[in-house]
Amino acid sequence: MRLFWLVALVTGSAAAYADPPGMTNPSQFTTTQIAPAPNELDTVTRGDAASDRGFAFDTGVVLGAGQVELGLRTLLEKGTDLSVAVGVGGGVELSVDGIDALGDRFEALGGGVRVRVARGPRYALSAAAAYHWANANLDDTEPFEGGYLTVGGDLALAVNEQLLMSFGLGVVRYADGGDGSDSSTSFYGHVDLLFGGSWARLLVEVGDIAAPFAIVGGRFATRHVSVDLGVGLTGDNLDDDSSAVVMFGVSVRP
Repeated sequence: MRLFWLVALVTGSAAAYADPPGMTNPSQFTTTQIAPAPNELDTVTRGDAASDRGFAFDTGVVLGAGQVELGLRTLLEKGTDLSVAVGVGGGVELSVDGIDALGDRFEALGGGVRVRVARGPRYALSAAAAYHWANANLDDTEPFEGGYLTVGGDLALAVNEQLLMSFGLGVVRYADGGDGSDSSTSFYGHVDLLFGGSWARLLVEVGDIAAPFAIVGGRFATRHVSVDLGVGLTGDNLDDDSSAVVMFGVSVRP
C-alpha cells in the first residue's frame, strides 16, 4: 500500500494542483545541448573531398572511419595514378593504387597504410608506409618486376580557417629490379599551400621526388567531388632546362 501511495502522490499531484502564481514548474524547462564549435582544421578542410592531399602528396589528414575516397591524378603526357583509400577507424587509413607512366611504359601497383600520430585543433600529424611492385617496358605477358618502399610522415597545419599548409618528409627504397642493378635509397619532401573557404581554392605544391617540381593551380572543392588543375615545372634545378607539366586530379567521396 505504501508503494501505491507514493506512485499516486507523484503522478497525481502534478495533475491535481496548478503552480502558484509567479512560480514555474521546473519540468517545463528544456535543456539545449550546444554542439562544440568546429576548430580551425575542421573548418578549412570542410567541404573538400580532397582535403587529405595536394596535387601529388598527402596533407597528413587521415580519412575518418567509413570514409571512402576514389582518386585520379594525371601528369598530362607522362602518366596517371588511380587510387582507392578507406578509413577503417582508430586513425588508420588503407589504400591501394596503380600507376601507368604513358611515355616510358613504367607501371606500378601497390598499397599502403597511413596512421594518425597526433591531432589538435590546428594540426594533424600522420605517418605512412607503402610498397609498390614496378616494371619498365611491361607487356601483357610479363609479371611486375622489382619495386620500391616509401616511408614518411606529413603534417597538416591550419594557419587560420582559410589557409591550410602541409609539410612532408620521407625516404624511398628502390629494390633490385632483377636486371643486375643495385638497390638504392633517396629522400623526398614537399610543402603545400591550400587557400580558400569556398568552392574555389588556390593550390600550390613544391616538392622533390627523384627531381624537384613546383605546381601552381586551383581546386574546385565540394563535399563529394573535388577537381584540381595546375601547371608547373620539373627538372634538376627548375631552370631553363626544366620541362613544363600540367597536373589534373579528381577526388570522389561517395
